[in-house]
Amino acid sequence: MLCWKVFTLCSVSLLYMLTSVSQASSAASVSEPSSADADRAKREDITKHLMERRPGDVDFAGLEELLRRNPSDFRIHFALARAYETKGMYGMADQEDEFCEKAGQPFKDFILKLFKERIDVLDYAGATALFRYVEKNFPDDPSVLFVGAMVLDRQGRLAEAIENLNRAIERKPDSVGVFTLLGSMRMRQGQYEEAVKLFDAELSQHGAFNPAIIGKGKASERLGRYTTSLKLLSPIYREDPLRAGLPESIADCLIQTGNWAPSATPALFSIATAPKYGELQHAKKRIGVIWPRISPQERERALQTVVAYLRKENNLPRIRYFYFAFGDALQKSGFWREAKEVFQEGLRYEPDHGRAFLHLGEIAQYNEHDYEGAINNYQKALEYIPANQKVEVETRQMLELRIKRLRDQMKRQARVDFAGRWRTTVRKPARPQVAPAQQATGSRGGAVE
Repeated sequence: MLCWKVFTLCSVSLLYMLTSVSQASSAASVSEPSSADADRAKREDITKHLMERRPGDVDFAGLEELLRRNPSDFRIHFALARAYETKGMYGMADQEDEFCEKAGQPFKDFILKLFKERIDVLDYAGATALFRYVEKNFPDDPSVLFVGAMVLDRQGRLAEAIENLNRAIERKPDSVGVFTLLGSMRMRQGQYEEAVKLFDAELSQHGAFNPAIIGKGKASERLGRYTTSLKLLSPIYREDPLRAGLPESIADCLIQTGNWAPSATPALFSIATAPKYGELQHAKKRIGVIWPRISPQERERALQTVVAYLRKENNLPRIRYFYFAFGDALQKSGFWREAKEVFQEGLRYEPDHGRAFLHLGEIAQYNEHDYEGAINNYQKALEYIPANQKVEVETRQMLELRIKRLRDQMKRQARVDFAGRWRTTVRKPARPQVAPAQQATGSRGGAVE
């Protein structure tokens, strides 16, 4: 929620850059000298303060001084309210908003224009942050209905969101993104054929609109039209292989068409982009399906392609995330040696990643039967895994138990090894040789019958 409010402040700045000179001067001409120089200086001041991008850098003193010189300009009150919100000063922000509301229709028109500009540039987060200002004043405006559908969808009210979008289409059927959003909602209802029609309607109106192309490609995949899906999604994937939702669709289509080696690279990218636990587990299982079916050279080639792209992107958190998630996928699929190499590479980027040492300990224990190495890795994991969360506390207890059992097992093995060496080096005394004549007699010296 806070990021939307920061976005709102940035949105106001963009509006002022695009607002005409006449509009800026007429809104505050009451309290400023009528000279062109003074008016221009005032507008530059407004733009300067509204261009502040980071909440910590907002010049409150400058904004308040600007407000003192222009007490009736609701735009400055609005900018100050957003600045207060970024600092968590909601009471003072409400006071500034109350002043803006008293400005009447000019303020409403200003907010609606700003709201629509955010939609035009596909800044839906910024538009959503402004939604509360326009909802009560313009409930039937197509743009308001469109963003209102997003808000209702986030609240889990899908049927009401779809109703909002249908009303928006009735009022303005050429609105950008409306058919795409409705198509994505129909997909979640399992209505893939209907979704394809909606995406086609968007594309017929607005040409190469990437969200609609992606939506149609995903719907085609669900309908089993894998070749069509690949044709739609591949150009966008080549431009941005880390775009959320694309790599997994490309990989699944290639798998379904039997293209195992080409599917390896998008499958790896899907690990790097999986934002949620469930999606990450699917990405890991995908590796387990592909890896046994391709050669070691093909695996290495795919890995090097993804790593080179990630390094070029220079996003260290994503690189670390990829290495540790991919290592876990390999370990679960039985590729122990490769998993070990991937975890070790990941530790170059994050040497204190406790769970990586946990996995290395498991590889040493269960695959290499190197109990001393397993204990060393488990002890390092204990050093780096925090003890302040329930899950982590349970992990630490498991590690401590494993270390204890391994040490006990090593002691038992040492005793067995010592006993074996003793039996081979210490021989029992030889039994005395018995003469053949004695063997043929009984215990009393008589012949054996």
